[in-house]
Amino acid sequence: MMIQCFNIIRLFTLLRFASGLLSMIQEELPDCPLYYSLDSLAATIHCTTPSLLQFRSAIISSGYRVSTSHACRTAIKTDAPKSGELSFH
Repeated sequence: MMIQCFNIIRLFTLLRFASGLLSMIQEELPDCPLYYSLDSLAATIHCTTPSLLQFRSAIISSGYRVSTSHACRTAIKTDAPKSGELSFH
């Protein structure tokens, strides 16, 4: 009986995780197949990594769309051009 309860709890936890992951995937920008890792971007230009919220706000205030990515905790997907300038406020 105790093993069955444990298995039900594990199944419920797995279903919650899968549901969250599917929700996150559904919110991603469908026309932007690739993502950028903020850690990698910051390392490329030798600066500290901005917060995800700060970086997303800069992209949105510059008039572009942005979403997070299920692939990486610090990843974003955006339609902003690679050579564009973002305004950090």
